[in-house]
Amino acid sequence: MNLGQLIEKIRGLTVDALRAAAAEHADGGSVIYEPALRGADGKPVTDGALALPTRVDLVVVAADGTAQESVTVDSKRMVTFEPVSLEWDGGMDVQVEPFQWDWCGLRLEGLPDSPKWTALTAWFLRRFESEGDGSDLSGVVHFLGDPSAHGDAVALTLDFGSAPADAFGELLQALSETGARRVLVGRPSTTATD
Repeated sequence: MNLGQLIEKIRGLTVDALRAAAAEHADGGSVIYEPALRGADGKPVTDGALALPTRVDLVVVAADGTAQESVTVDSKRMVTFEPVSLEWDGGMDVQVEPFQWDWCGLRLEGLPDSPKWTALTAWFLRRFESEGDGSDLSGVVHFLGDPSAHGDAVALTLDFGSAPADAFGELLQALSETGARRVLVGRPSTTATD
């Protein structure tokens, strides 16, 4: 199985979990898929050092149209495989270990003193946008946590949501543009260690 097939399989587990949770919670009402958290002005709320918006997995809506609850869907399963190593364009070394599409850890090493986070935030915002109406999955990312220093490395946590598999390659390109020389993709607990 090549990396592209692995990414498709990893994504599939999260998409299946989102759809199953929506079916389970739709009794007596409906479900809104992947809504962005919005302020009173209707604009997405941003937070953190990178000032990025966030999406929740599902919102359950009662028959009368009132929002009942926000539902967080966590993948319970994970694809296991031997770590995959590759060299990305520009000479960035990448190691991909088993991870969940909805809880992906990133460890960046060899960053310059002033990383170019704009490429990463631009990737996130582009993949965050959706033309969907909330009645089905929109192919969007949900969350990107702020960079956290761990010794000489920086860790981030990402929820790919229902973004398509090609978002993974675009993410690697954005990470290479930060100036990182090495990236480890895996579970947050393994990528954040010193």
